Order: sequence, then structure tokens, then C-alpha cells
Amino acid sequence: MTDRDPAATSAPSRDTVAAQKAKSRAEQLIAARYSRVIVVTDAVGRKISVRRLRVAEQMMVSELSDSISAQVLLMRAASVVSVDDGGTVTTFKSVPDRRLVDRAFRDRLDAIVDRLSDEGIAAVAEALKQHEAADKDALEVSTPTTAAVDVSGVPEHELEGV
Repeated sequence: MTDRDPAATSAPSRDTVAAQKAKSRAEQLIAARYSRVIVVTDAVGRKISVRRLRVAEQMMVSELSDSISAQVLLMRAASVVSVDDGGTVTTFKSVPDRRLVDRAFRDRLDAIVDRLSDEGIAAVAEALKQHEAADKDALEVSTPTTAAVDVSGVPEHELEGV
């Protein structure tokens, strides 16, 4: 028989449970951010499905060009999940593992940019704005707020520990 520390077998504290719930809520928000797909229609009638790139994916894509304007175009192209031309749906693979980002991947992004043209790129930009707005809304809903309380006139001893 072994001696057990009673603290080791006791239930987690309220603070620990609250921290775990907050962490899981944060993880849920982040997972939702990157799994959400927004569909927009460009000026020529194509339905373009767009997702938000993870930060690591953004870094990989930005490394493909030294030009900021080219990085923006490539970032938008990499965000495209599919394009529906009204009869043909073309889907695109996600950003590959960092070790696999090569010339073929850059060529694929260039082809997406060419296929989308100005109208498609503008629609993708709009979808990315919608993603940002949805992220902001999700954070505002989940962020607890504190209300100011007027404590003037309350004796100081009653405020101890508050």
C-alpha cells in the first residue's frame, strides 16, 4: 500500500476548471475561425468558396514572393477552396506542409490567380473581410465584460476583498 497525497486525488479547483473551460472555448473559437468557409459570387457569376489561412500557412505563402502586392494576391489565391463556374466546380488543395512548398505550389497559386482574374480576386477579398468581421463578432460574444459599479458612499470596510 502506498501513501497518497490527498491533494493529488481531490477534485480540481474552481480556478482550474474555469481555466480549462476558457481554454477549450478559445480553442473552439480558433478552430471555428479556420474551418469556416464563406461563399461569394464574383462580378461574372462564379461562386467562390474561401477559407481563412492559418498563421503558419500565411507565413509559407508570404515566403513565395518578396513583393507585397504579389504576396497579397498569392494569399488570396491560397484562401480559395473551390470555384463554381456554373457547370464545373474546381477544388483546390490546401497549403501543403512547409517542406513541400515548392515551385509547383507557386505555379498552382499563379494559375488560381490567372483563373480568378480581377473579378474573382475582388470577390475573394470581400470574403476575407467577411471572415474578419465574423471573427470579431465571435470574440465580442465570447469576451466577458465587467460592468462599472458606483461604490461611492459604500463604507470602505465593506469593499475589502472586492
